[in-house]
Amino acid sequence: MKLLTTTSILWLIYSISGVVALSSLDSSVATACLKYNSQFKWNCSSNKKYSCLCKDINWLQTLTYCVNYGSDHAKPFEHAMRHLRLRCQSGDIDYTSEQLQEIYKNGTSYARPITSNDTTTRVIGTLIPDESNFDYYLTKYKQTTLFVTRSQWFGWGLVFYWVTIILLSTISNVNKKMIGLNNPLQHNWVKRNIIIPSMGKHYKERTFLLFRCIPINFPTRLDALIVTVFVILTIIFCGMDYDIHLPHPNYPDQWRLNARMLNYRVDQMALALFPVIYMFGIRNNPFITLSGLSIGSFNYFHKWCAYVASVLVLIHAVLWTVYSQKYSTYHHYITQKYFQWGIAATVMMFVLCSHSEKIFRDRFYEFFLFFHKAMNVIFIVGLYYHIVSFGWLNWVWALVGIWATDRVLRLFWIIINGGVHNATLTDCFNGVIKVSIPKPKFFKYQPGMYVYLYFLGLNEPWFCSLQSHPFTILSEPQIDKMQPGNLIIYFKVNKGITKRLLSRLENSGQQSINCKVLLEGPYGVQLPQIIPITENQSGICAGLGITAVYPELYYAAQQTEKVGSFSHHLIWIINNPSHVEWFHQELYLLSQLNCTIEIICTRKYSNTNSTNEKAKSSTDKLQYVTASDSASSTRTSINEDSKKFQHEIQYIEARPNLGELIGAQIVKSQSQSPQPRDLNILTCGPSSFNDKIRYHITQELAKEVSINVNFDEKSFTW
Repeated sequence: MKLLTTTSILWLIYSISGVVALSSLDSSVATACLKYNSQFKWNCSSNKKYSCLCKDINWLQTLTYCVNYGSDHAKPFEHAMRHLRLRCQSGDIDYTSEQLQEIYKNGTSYARPITSNDTTTRVIGTLIPDESNFDYYLTKYKQTTLFVTRSQWFGWGLVFYWVTIILLSTISNVNKKMIGLNNPLQHNWVKRNIIIPSMGKHYKERTFLLFRCIPINFPTRLDALIVTVFVILTIIFCGMDYDIHLPHPNYPDQWRLNARMLNYRVDQMALALFPVIYMFGIRNNPFITLSGLSIGSFNYFHKWCAYVASVLVLIHAVLWTVYSQKYSTYHHYITQKYFQWGIAATVMMFVLCSHSEKIFRDRFYEFFLFFHKAMNVIFIVGLYYHIVSFGWLNWVWALVGIWATDRVLRLFWIIINGGVHNATLTDCFNGVIKVSIPKPKFFKYQPGMYVYLYFLGLNEPWFCSLQSHPFTILSEPQIDKMQPGNLIIYFKVNKGITKRLLSRLENSGQQSINCKVLLEGPYGVQLPQIIPITENQSGICAGLGITAVYPELYYAAQQTEKVGSFSHHLIWIINNPSHVEWFHQELYLLSQLNCTIEIICTRKYSNTNSTNEKAKSSTDKLQYVTASDSASSTRTSINEDSKKFQHEIQYIEARPNLGELIGAQIVKSQSQSPQPRDLNILTCGPSSFNDKIRYHITQELAKEVSINVNFDEKSFTW
């Protein structure tokens, strides 16, 4: 219900705003009348000064008469009248539609043909347009209006391209979760060559430094293909269907005509992309759940839509600057508020794009979080005031609606989750902190969920409390036997807020402390798995990556517990055997569901590593038994069965051969009896680890594989 409501609200805002934007074009009839009648002498110093023209009754009668003359039915007449009202309002004079209608009726009594003196002598009366002369103006402005309308449709074409991508992904995801028909995109050849591999071999999550200084982030081939088609479509749309020719009443030469038409094209396409950019960048994006596409993919699309829109805006800005310089109008335009706000919005766009690069986010993440939000607001304000007098505001309302809906939903999740919570922070040592939060009443857990936490009362600057950080929910609260009413989160201390939390723990002199938090979420909701699971699940994770892999693996093992032909497997690679202590009970629970657990430690074995380690044999394997000491505050009430459970740790004193591990899992599923089963490989770990897993899976798929092998990377990096 939540998903359908969010999707409906966001899509309704976008669709209505876009359709209304198409109807808010300048009236070709009114524009033709304004231009046609500007050649005559009115009681004003300038024929573009509406604060004066709209006070001249002869001008008003002539314009309303002309509008009626050029309109073939009621709709264009009403549109033209609205256009005239807006022009007068720009001169601080406001007429109602009824008043303009009355002016038109009165003017018909004074209608007369145009004379040669009307261009030099003040016009008295209502001028009747010359049919052949006025038709030239009307035809040219109708062509211009049609061109601008087509430019908007080209912008919608880019939107529909992304709708198509999401629709196809949604169909595939629904089929995978609910129907189970054969999907040609799931063929191993497609996965090996398009879906799984990165464009940069061993680089996807990691940043490649070209010449050791230029950062490059590589996407998957599928994401790159989607974006490449998008860029090609944009280039094609920018260059096609220019069918307006000289002579033209507004443009005396070809360069001026071409420049203005290209300006119309790029600004309309950029405006159409702005809501897409915001839709792909929000947290409450319902299409993540529907399509099954990863957060990383949507963030990649978000960035490239922003890059393309920025280039379109740059073309618009450069063309307008050169145009105004060429015809000596720049000094006039630079004094105009709309022009100044346009410069501000353009600068904000490029600052937003540049400071969002991964190399800057990784180094200054909290700075990025705060200023990305602040500059977004400045950009929206600048865009609004830049186009407020041109009739394109509905695109702005679309992106504001999407952005505001996301913000309201964020606040809604915090409120419905109970507001401020008293969380318990426990130091698990070796840079790992456990967070226990009372489970909100309406919080329903699902594997793969994550939440955003706001840490309060850390004696930090006020804006730090506005920063939220994503954390995976390890498991359903009922799995934690000691604290059945809590949500459990583990995270690795890095820098920023997590480093300050560790410092606070260490300074307290206690292993556990309390901290006030706000809980926003849940996110990461998936479509329900209606069809039975048919694949073996193999989790290959490193370090704290187990917290993302474990819930999915545990759920699959639960669902297939009563089916004896499944063979699930967990491979956990660690560099410190003490990690097993804080994750001991979860491993025990998983082992009870017919899942093989393999723990590999890359550190050299030492008898002094822990008082709880006992060597099993001379092959560098040992049994690990969790202490039952009552002083242990991380596990105070572990049941007797889990106390007796032993984990075998294999010490290899080197990084494991990931290719061999993956190959062994594939062979195991292929040779399984009574019949082979398809395999789904879950992975999470450091960036280099995930990239190598991705690479080795594509290498293994290049061999003769008789089963389908899927790859599910649990990663939030972008």
